[in-house]
Parts: sequence; structure tokens; C-alpha cells
Amino acid sequence: MAKHTKRDRAPALVLAAGLAAIGLFCLMLRAELRLPRTISTEGLEILPAGSYACAFYPAEDTRNGDIALTGWAVPEGERYEQVRQWVAVYDSRTGRYTRLPTVMEENEEPMETLDDPQNALFGGFYALVPDKLAAAADSCELCILDRSNQRNNLVHTGVMLSEVLA
Repeated sequence: MAKHTKRDRAPALVLAAGLAAIGLFCLMLRAELRLPRTISTEGLEILPAGSYACAFYPAEDTRNGDIALTGWAVPEGERYEQVRQWVAVYDSRTGRYTRLPTVMEENEEPMETLDDPQNALFGGFYALVPDKLAAAADSCELCILDRSNQRNNLVHTGVMLSEVLA
């Protein structure tokens, strides 16, 4: 019967530690991507409702039981060099803006809706709404945080979260 030494177990321990580190990283990344973030308005240009063309809808496929919405938002007639947008919520009770976990996705609706859509196909999104904000939907206005094309805009839409989730 062969005797196992510490040297024989070292590769297995290194492999187990590596897999544990990868698993921990994946869990941390998932949490980071799914957490809403309070955002400061410092350095942002706050634009009124009507500044962007937009539409919001409740998402039909909610992942993991979360409340979600989908839609699109674009500045009309502008060509995107890069797209960096998030859905945000302004809570009038607290005066805070919260950036929602948002995934940009293609959406053909603005191409069909706008007179001069340029490349509005890339203005689509899918966003997760935390239960805490969904419970206060009557006081939450949907906004767009747009950092595309060197912009730093926070755009009010005039659309209340309660209207979309109803």
C-alpha cells in the first residue's frame, strides 16, 4: 500500500484553493452587477423630461423573481460612438437618485418610432428594480443616466415607476 505524502496532496490543495477563489470572484461579481447604487448629482448635467425620446415597459421575463423593466432611451438625431447608459430612479421622498442594475441591449422600437434614429438600435435596456423602490413606486420617477459620447447627463423622463409596473 502506497503512503501519501504532503507533496502528493499539494496539487489537489492548490486546485481546490484556485476553484474556491474563482467561485468567490464569481459571487462577488454577480452581487456587484445586481446591486443598485446611490448616485451623486455632482458633475452631472440634469436634463428635464422631454430631452430624450424614451419608452419603458414591465419586463415579461423577470429573472429570479425580481421586478424588472425594459425599454429604450436615446437623444434624437445623435450617432453613438459608444453606449453607456443606465436606468436610474429619482425618489422624491428622499431626494436621492439610484442607479439600477442595467444591461444595455438592442431594441428595434426606436428605429421604427423616431424620425432620425441614427443608430438608436443600441439604446435599449433591461433593468432590475429593487423591492424597496418598487414598494415606493408612486414617488419614484424613472431617469436615464447617460455617459455615452463623453456626456454626463442625468435625464428626467416624467415617467413614474408606478405607471410602468401597473
